[in-house]
Amino acid sequence: MVEMTKESITLKNVKVAHHMSEGTIAFTATLHINGKKAAYVKNDGRGGDNHPSFIDRELEKEFHEFCNSLPAREYKFHPGETYPVNYDSFIGNLLDEWMENDDWKKACKKGIVYTLTSHEDGEYMLWKVPYSPEMAEQVRKQYSETGNLKEIINERFL
Repeated sequence: MVEMTKESITLKNVKVAHHMSEGTIAFTATLHINGKKAAYVKNDGRGGDNHPSFIDRELEKEFHEFCNSLPAREYKFHPGETYPVNYDSFIGNLLDEWMENDDWKKACKKGIVYTLTSHEDGEYMLWKVPYSPEMAEQVRKQYSETGNLKEIINERFL
């Protein structure tokens, strides 16, 4: 029996094919559990489920049981409405998180990326200087009086 937590399950080697994505995101990846490759995952982008091909059938069974044991999640664009978590939605959530982090990493290559408490989700400020702890401290000082600094995004990826 493998000990699983949400944090111990990740997608790696993700390749997204936006040009093939119609009803869902077309991608391939490897699913890792506790740092070890557990499955190859793909979605052809035509609206169907994510398709994991597990290396070990017992691990596949445990993964499905783990996903089914998770509490329902709230729809992002329909607050108050929930959906049950299963293997497909869990992998979909991992992909969403990976894509969001990938977008943030790309933005961070351009300079110091930070969010303010007044920003909507996805809004950010960019200071076009390379990240360094000293420069991040300058951003903190600038917003320390107002308490408006929410997060310096670059620090997620240090």
